[in-house]
Amino acid sequence: MPLLGDEWIERNKNAYDYLTIPLKVYRWDYWLNNKNYGFYREEVNRLYESNEMFKAALNMSAEKFLLRQDTLVKGSDKYQKAQQLSMRYLLEECPVLVPLWAQTKCEFIIYPRFRTMAMSATYEHFIKCENSFLLREIALKFNHRVKPKKLSFSYIKSQVRNV
Repeated sequence: MPLLGDEWIERNKNAYDYLTIPLKVYRWDYWLNNKNYGFYREEVNRLYESNEMFKAALNMSAEKFLLRQDTLVKGSDKYQKAQQLSMRYLLEECPVLVPLWAQTKCEFIIYPRFRTMAMSATYEHFIKCENSFLLREIALKFNHRVKPKKLSFSYIKSQVRNV
């Protein structure tokens, strides 16, 4: 039985075959098993508990996600459970998507949309002051209905540097 990750790679092969840059696909477990994951996870958890602005950013990210789910009624038991699971997911994701990816010296993150509030707050805390040319964001939009002739992307102009 194929893994869901294998299915995703095969399903999206046409889109990333258009890229002309070197590409390496990492599985989520690679990051969770990274020797530095535990350290950054503890840092994110500590920041969540001690910094009200960071906590609010993660809570807002979870809330925005939940509001997009048409089947959840705010205040219901299912909504409360979904909110808990969303927070658990964000607290797992933030150490990977920012500080661990920065260790690769990657200059850009290509993602289907711009950073969530949670990702932005994590970036601000761990990366921006140290090296604002790491993990700059590019929002890449895939049209799932047609085979792409051209990929469209957006970036924040202030993040571009002359080389």
